[in-house]
Amino acid sequence: MSGMNPVILIQLMQQYHDYKTEPRTFAFTKNYLKRVHRETAEETARRKSVLRPQIRQYAEETLKAKLRNTLKGRIGRVWIDPEMAKIAVPLEMATGQTGYGILPTGSRVKIPAGKVVRAFIYWEKVNDIDLSCFAIDGDGNRREFSWRTMWNQQSPAVAFSGDQTNGYNGGSEYFDINLKLLKAMYPEFRRIIFCANIFSGSGRIHYNEVECMAGFMLREKISSGEVYEPKTVKSSFRVTSDSSFAYLFGIDLETQEMVWLNMTRAGDHAIAGESDRFGWLDRYFSSTDVMNVQKLYQWAGTPVDKYADADVLVTDRFGPAETFYGKPVVRSCDFEKILQVLTKEGGAA
Repeated sequence: MSGMNPVILIQLMQQYHDYKTEPRTFAFTKNYLKRVHRETAEETARRKSVLRPQIRQYAEETLKAKLRNTLKGRIGRVWIDPEMAKIAVPLEMATGQTGYGILPTGSRVKIPAGKVVRAFIYWEKVNDIDLSCFAIDGDGNRREFSWRTMWNQQSPAVAFSGDQTNGYNGGSEYFDINLKLLKAMYPEFRRIIFCANIFSGSGRIHYNEVECMAGFMLREKISSGEVYEPKTVKSSFRVTSDSSFAYLFGIDLETQEMVWLNMTRAGDHAIAGESDRFGWLDRYFSSTDVMNVQKLYQWAGTPVDKYADADVLVTDRFGPAETFYGKPVVRSCDFEKILQVLTKEGGAA
């Protein structure tokens, strides 16, 4: 493995971390679109071997040691905010990077206790885009919340705005999720996945032909009718790609954290959930366990305890500032600066 690219090493670490015996699911990105293949019964039967847990763990630890050695000395002294352990290394960004609160795929945002999450989309130049969410249990079983399951049933845990089908000049939909009540009503579920799909035109219209914004905000109560307050918006980004289907974000119900997805699926899927098993998204819920921005800068530089002793500060606590007391700042949204540490030998932030 001499001279291996750090990006490849991280991808291999993730592969071994999420290794499953059968059936396997292979996912890769081409032309900014996610392509997914689930192993068929015939392909599973042709497999020559299955890795034992000890071998899988040994491979992951060997790759980790190789990565640490490869990154060592690429930057100088660095002060790292512990919150950067929740930020994934930006290896995949598929639906576009314009907007507010954008994070690398796999990153996590803590949801304050007692708050209701409102996931929303807004669109123009097409009549019908559908927002939906799927609750997933530990075995991959799911419960769908969408226009076709929620049209006549709301609950204290999940409320749907209603199906907007004539939004060419401006349409929107949202889901309100009370996490505490959701876990009480459906204790078997571990995750929620939010999707948006263009229904108009039977999938022949793609996001790069329309205007579509997605995001989430925090509310006090479900369907409360609260006056819209911009400061409650935690993220708002433009969905744009040569596809009709997008994965927006997820919620880890066990840790009460929003997990950033921000990717689009290849193909013309006009209805969410009809061809998806969602199991392949597991890797994005474990991304920061495998590798994160805190680890990257710890391994690439020399961590220090004080701002004054650092050559660079890695944190979001200074807002949009590029420098603090003369020290360059790397924020979670500074994808190019973070990737430079990975891709340039001896690269500096």
